[in-house]
Amino acid sequence: MRALVGPEMRSRWLWTLGVVVLFRLGQTLPAPGAPRGGRRIDGLLDLLTGGGLHRLALLGLGVAPLLLVPGLLLLLRRDGDRPRSAWPPRLTAVGLGALLAVPVALTTPAARVPLLVLSLTVGTGLTVLLAELLTRRGIADGASVLLLVQLLAVVPGLLRAAGGPAAAVLVPVTLLVIGALAVGRTAERRVPVQWAKRMVGVRPPGGRSAYLPFGLGPAWPSAALLALLLLHLPAAVGLRLREDGPVYLTALPLLVLLFALIASAHAVDADGHADRLARQGAFVPGIRPGRPTAEYVSYVGRRVAWAGALLGAVVATLPALAAALTGASDQVSGTALLLLALAVVDVTGHVLHRSGLAHAVRAYAARTQDAPSG
Repeated sequence: MRALVGPEMRSRWLWTLGVVVLFRLGQTLPAPGAPRGGRRIDGLLDLLTGGGLHRLALLGLGVAPLLLVPGLLLLLRRDGDRPRSAWPPRLTAVGLGALLAVPVALTTPAARVPLLVLSLTVGTGLTVLLAELLTRRGIADGASVLLLVQLLAVVPGLLRAAGGPAAAVLVPVTLLVIGALAVGRTAERRVPVQWAKRMVGVRPPGGRSAYLPFGLGPAWPSAALLALLLLHLPAAVGLRLREDGPVYLTALPLLVLLFALIASAHAVDADGHADRLARQGAFVPGIRPGRPTAEYVSYVGRRVAWAGALLGAVVATLPALAAALTGASDQVSGTALLLLALAVVDVTGHVLHRSGLAHAVRAYAARTQDAPSG
């Protein structure tokens, strides 16, 4: 507990509180050009904006543009590509904010459309700055913290509206999803690597072992967000796809599977791994260096990508399926529960990392594994 409330973490908690208050204030102030009374938008956009679109507030688009940026960058990335600076994600988020603002503004009188689009776009830029400030000075990733704050203000009321029997099913399902997300976040397939022993002086520096890690679930959370947006996008123009319908329950896992596989297609640089191992005098036991190593690494990467994508498809569908089976889809959205689970796991992981607890847990686990038994 001391690690969570030490001097550095105490400063991060205070910064987080201040930014969250400013953000929620910006979601209550009406945007210039917005008509009185606002409008109602159901579905994913209403959740991601914390009711900001209902009020047509200055920060009415909330964190929706920010959450879509990682998924788009994963889908558009080629082998070895990495963002070279911080501006492409910012520019992409502001551009997505402008695109989302257009259909929202078109539902208002024509004379207000240009000013409202400009206001919501500027609001997206302010949200990006607040999120980046949270990322640097706060307890976790800024977009995840802001999303979690919005959902915690909405989900408890939805569960109360669903009733006790439905909540008794939905709460354990949400906890199960959080556990699956936590496992997917840390699980990895380790390919063992060894260095050949060679004499330097009087002692052999080689002969040590290591591994190549292949993470199970780095891509599918972003893939789930993209799939949810695609299925809920018609709500921006007044059309809503029911979450308890067969079309939604079939399309959601298929889209998550598709987007996760596309995002993972270039995540593993097999040739680069093989070249680095060859230059370092390392090898995978039982696999010849060079091209056979590259083919084996690519094979393992594909299998891990399929496993992660299938896990993501199942986990993403569980909340919506549970809400449909309990008849509570009209009161509580499976999308809200899935987003809540994603935000909780992401924020918790960042808090543990920044407080140093994650390193301590890994060190303890390593000592436990290395300790002689019995």
